Amino acid sequence: MPSRDNIYFTLLQPREPGNVGAAARAIKNMGFERLCLVAPCDYLNAEARAFAHGAVDILEGATVCETLTEAVGDKAIVVGTTRHTGKKRGVIYPIREA
Repeated sequence: MPSRDNIYFTLLQPREPGNVGAAARAIKNMGFERLCLVAPCDYLNAEARAFAHGAVDILEGATVCETLTEAVGDKAIVVGTTRHTGKKRGVIYPIREA
């Protein structure tokens, strides 16, 4: 199993600081540490900090990138999820095939 140090959680253009804080908290609760934000909202504001309760260190240590390419360009495997549906998703592999 890969080291947890090799696993990154990347949020693309998050608009709600509370969502970023909640993600940071979930990341820490699962024993991970690496959060990357692509073109984020104000992710260090009071709302984000409140939602990140106990995981402000994850927020403060987040890597911020301008583009998704910058965020994942050096990663060997990238797995993405979205709530959006559409025809322009590119190649999609079932998780068991990835």
